[in-house]
Amino acid sequence: MQSTKRLAAALALLIPLTMTLFGNAAGSPGGTATCSDLLVNGGFEAGPVGWTQSSSGGFDLINQFNPRSGAWGAYLAGYNEADDQLQQTLTLPAGAATATLRAWWMLETEEPVLPNDSLTISLLRLDGTTLADLWRIDNTEAAGLWDEAVIDLTGYAGQQVVLQLHATTNQFDLTDFYVDDMSLQVCVSANGPLRSYLPLVVHG
Repeated sequence: MQSTKRLAAALALLIPLTMTLFGNAAGSPGGTATCSDLLVNGGFEAGPVGWTQSSSGGFDLINQFNPRSGAWGAYLAGYNEADDQLQQTLTLPAGAATATLRAWWMLETEEPVLPNDSLTISLLRLDGTTLADLWRIDNTEAAGLWDEAVIDLTGYAGQQVVLQLHATTNQFDLTDFYVDDMSLQVCVSANGPLRSYLPLVVHG
């Protein structure tokens, strides 16, 4: 009887400690998270609000030409020797559990099979130098179909960066790049792991 009581006391201390370190084996969450979209005007429905745009051809890159949804979207390139850029400065919170960038894109092209024209999504440092090229497509991709790019930015948590969309084309033929419905969903843990207790039944 005495050994049974000692075992029960030891288990009573051990079980909550184990659940704190490794989570609840019964399936309760180990904490809560607050999620939000950090992009300003990711759907472009407010026009150029939130974005800085630059076009070597002098064009407004945020327009109503061919949006995926709503009335506005981004249209880059579409002319020869294009150098078009859309940028937005972001602060990725430290301790972010996840940070996921999503962007819908489509292209139309007159180019042959060589990859002459491209659209790149990058992160820049505040001084304008490239921190990372995250994603790239060129004119050899399937045309006329909307597709979604999903990019993990969790590794850049705690940094202030510039998100850049950059389209370039050569001097022959044309490629149009369309982007719409962008978001940057960031989830930050609000609590540490929850302590969970399993029922302890002692007989005798």
